Amino acid sequence: MKWIVIALLLAGLISCGDDEPIAPTYIDNGEVSVTLNGEDFFSQYQVGVRALSGSPCYPDRLSLNVTYYNQADVERVGFDIQNIPFKLGTYEIKEIKSNNSCLSDTVNGSFGTSVADGDVNGDMYYPLESEDNTVTLTSYDPSAREVEGTFEITFVISEKHRANKTVIDAPDTIRLTNGKFKAYDIR
Repeated sequence: MKWIVIALLLAGLISCGDDEPIAPTYIDNGEVSVTLNGEDFFSQYQVGVRALSGSPCYPDRLSLNVTYYNQADVERVGFDIQNIPFKLGTYEIKEIKSNNSCLSDTVNGSFGTSVADGDVNGDMYYPLESEDNTVTLTSYDPSAREVEGTFEITFVISEKHRANKTVIDAPDTIRLTNGKFKAYDIR
């Protein structure tokens, strides 16, 4: 099975023409500070921030992907806020209920965990509709390719995962408050 996957990946790389767009590179290009459920939970983790534009789904919008790693450099938790317009202002964050998020212009987000060695998906959380979930772009400099902002978002574990949590004592609700981000070298 492993060889079939490798062969398919190689076939995809070989079939790319010179005039086809290149997928964006995920680089560590930002800073994020945030409180989880009222605590500085993330202080025990290393953080990787990837802010980019030009993704296939959101070509002219910002995607903020934040991943927290433990000391062994294994992914444990992360969240994303995607499809943020490059305009100063406050935007509501919602869950996309479609199987194809590329069909929506909604600013959306999710929170996920991983288990085992970091390669196994854990539980997925989505924005709680009854809460005020927002991201605000407070500064945007297109010539310097820098953006700054704030966010507040409450996630709830998905119904699919609630009955069979990967981590039994994990909370059903995750509140990210006092969120601030700065990203540079936006591509």
